[in-house]
Amino acid sequence: MLSGVPELEWTAVLRERHAGIARSQFLEVDAVASGYLARCAEDARRGCNEANQGELARVEVGVMVTVTESVARRWIGLGLDLRWRLRATSDAFSSGRIDRARAQAISDALETVTAEKAELVERLLLDGIDGATTSMIRRAARRLVARHDPAGAKARREQGEADRDVRFRANDDGTCSVEGTLPGPAGQVVAMRLRRMRFEVCGNDPRTFAQRRADALVALADGSGRLRCLCGRADCAQTVSVTSPAPGGPSGDSVAVAATAGGAGDAAANSAGPQVGVVDDGGSVGEAARTRASTGKVHVVRSCRRCRRRRFMSG
Repeated sequence: MLSGVPELEWTAVLRERHAGIARSQFLEVDAVASGYLARCAEDARRGCNEANQGELARVEVGVMVTVTESVARRWIGLGLDLRWRLRATSDAFSSGRIDRARAQAISDALETVTAEKAELVERLLLDGIDGATTSMIRRAARRLVARHDPAGAKARREQGEADRDVRFRANDDGTCSVEGTLPGPAGQVVAMRLRRMRFEVCGNDPRTFAQRRADALVALADGSGRLRCLCGRADCAQTVSVTSPAPGGPSGDSVAVAATAGGAGDAAANSAGPQVGVVDDGGSVGEAARTRASTGKVHVVRSCRRCRRRRFMSG
């Protein structure tokens, strides 16, 4: 494609080609939405319950364009949003100004925003979308939603927690993929427990930290609760006695999670999701966290007896 094109013109050529692909993607998403609406109309004529109309459309779409059902469902949702809610995004997508990934990011970000606020946030996002990646769009959307529609941010968090799930999928190479969504406090409990377990082996263990985390998850699931050292040495230094986790979570670092429960002071928290802090028992940070906990703004996930750290980590 770039054969014979001067190097100074490569950017313009590639951007024009990408815009052409984006326009084709818009036509595909629009066609998928049309197919879904047609199946809904057929189901309605047959007297199918409205809640179940078009239920099999995502399967049909997946077969026709060779994508998974979850991808087909997202395309259908995006197509419907572009038709009825996100008119400005639809115009930008159809003209090739944004591609499907960025249109999907806008649709996901405005899913729980009221129609009036969605129009405002959508316009602000599109004003600065040139050169913005999907991650940048999501971050900007979180800030804008927290500022202009804090109730929508709260609703999105609650919906995300309601949709929590963990899935395991077998791969062709004999491995297993794990994916899912957990509430912020629960995710921090799991993450900090796996982090602690990866240090339970001696320094001669051949595994990387990533491999140790994966094996630690299995150790938690099989009931052993302990990561066995694989150094193979008779004089292995793994002498740490691993205690069972307390009912409220495993012992170790103390974690406090700022709940995004709404209210005038929660806009910043909503914009960045749950805020997680390591809280010492006697310092000013711990006192601040306990003060916020007393007002319902912080959930203390674990109590700390050893940790004296004063730093906060972003959730």
